[in-house]
Amino acid sequence: MVSLSEDEKSRLGEIEAHVRATDPGFVRRLDLALAHRRQGRTIVILWCLLFLGVSMLANGLTAAQGVISLGMLVAIIGGGLTIWSTVMVIRCRAWRSRPPH
Repeated sequence: MVSLSEDEKSRLGEIEAHVRATDPGFVRRLDLALAHRRQGRTIVILWCLLFLGVSMLANGLTAAQGVISLGMLVAIIGGGLTIWSTVMVIRCRAWRSRPPH
C-alpha cells in the first residue's frame, strides 16, 4: 500500500467534503458499517421467514385433504417461502463472507 502525500491527503479531504455536501444519499449508500448492520437484520428476517415457511409447509401437508384443498395451498406457499428464504440466506451469507477488495 502506498501512502499519500500531504497534498494528496488534502485534495482527498476536499473531494470527500464536497461529495458529503452535494450528495449525502451517495455517502449513506457507501457507509459499510450501516450496510453490514442492515445485512445482519436481513439475515435474521430471512431466518424467521424460513421458519415460517417450514411451519406452513408442515401444517399445510398435515391439513391437506386431497390435492385441491386449502391445506395443500398453504403447503405450496410454505414450500415456496422455504425455498426462497433458503436461497436468500445462502446468498446473504456468501456476500458477508466475501473478502474485501
